[in-house]
Amino acid sequence: MKFRESFGRHSAAFAALLIYSLLSSNSARAGSGEDAVEKVQEQAEAASELLGERRFFVMPIPISNPTVGTGLGASATYLFDAGENAPTSSLNLMGLYTDTETWAVGLGTETYFKDDKYRLSGAVGYFDANLEFYGIGSGAGDRGESIGINQKGPFLVPRFLVQIAENLYLGPQFRYIAIDTALQDPILPPDFPEGVLPTAIENVSSGLGVVLERDSRDNKFFPHKGSHLLATTNFARDWIGSDNNYEQFELGYNLYRKLGEHSVLAWRATGCFREGNVPFYDLCNFGGEEDAIRGYVGGQYRDKVSVTTQIEYRWRFYKKWGMVAFGGIGQVAPEIGEMKFDDLLPSVGIGIRWMASEKERVNLSIDYARGKDSDAWYFRIGEAF
Repeated sequence: MKFRESFGRHSAAFAALLIYSLLSSNSARAGSGEDAVEKVQEQAEAASELLGERRFFVMPIPISNPTVGTGLGASATYLFDAGENAPTSSLNLMGLYTDTETWAVGLGTETYFKDDKYRLSGAVGYFDANLEFYGIGSGAGDRGESIGINQKGPFLVPRFLVQIAENLYLGPQFRYIAIDTALQDPILPPDFPEGVLPTAIENVSSGLGVVLERDSRDNKFFPHKGSHLLATTNFARDWIGSDNNYEQFELGYNLYRKLGEHSVLAWRATGCFREGNVPFYDLCNFGGEEDAIRGYVGGQYRDKVSVTTQIEYRWRFYKKWGMVAFGGIGQVAPEIGEMKFDDLLPSVGIGIRWMASEKERVNLSIDYARGKDSDAWYFRIGEAF
């Protein structure tokens, strides 16, 4: 299982609550079919009455997906202004529990100071998750056979950025994750490669890195125009306390164009790269928060390299109601030169939106996405990217 820090959204904490970013920032996947639609309608009506234009609110979040099971999450969010002429800051406390006895708690913040010249963000928490491990590589994902594992431990990911030019920020990041992994069943399924995962492992990843961010969005919750570039590096080293020496490089770029009074076209491209002695839980995870590709089980496809691209059309068609349609492709490989056209992983889907806060442009969202051999429903506060 893999923790993936996630910033630049309504809440950094929720994304970091589960490794692989199984639950995106301020989000959880909903159940399937008509039950999911009814749930989001009930949540939307309740949220609309509850939120209005308030800056503090508490909200339950239903959870149901094949990775973590069925359960409930809760979010307590406070929006505030830390400085004049700066984006809205947020402080968020979140937790979840599911019927697979998976649980997590986390506290996160995104704070903007001094006319947005300084940005402080981060997340801290603890998780205990019962999950499925499919192996490593595109072939392992296609095979679809998995073994049950339990992973638990604390995480801490603070980041501090300084404005160096208009809309451009640079700064350091520290990343600490201590993970205790154990097999739930010592008997491997047929054809599952032996030696991929030891019977038990305790591993600490501790590293320092540099973050570069360029942000020209007109609104961080629901942009109508502008772009967002985020490049992160992390160097895990034994002299910082890490058990493995390896490097992480991630790049994400979002572009937003307003097509009409109530419609926006959004595009996202990502690249994830790993070098060195990378622990399995920290490999590039297709379908995780860093790429926002929907329709795949978190962790089914993972390797040292992943790339994705996707596009989404967003249309507000009646008062607070809107809808989206999206599609994308991507893949994983051990090296960039080993990527093949036959290994492409497609994704398509549609979604419904309800604007819970017009002042902050915060939507309640439900999406249905179809991947190569799987599909999923998602319920979240905010957008996928």
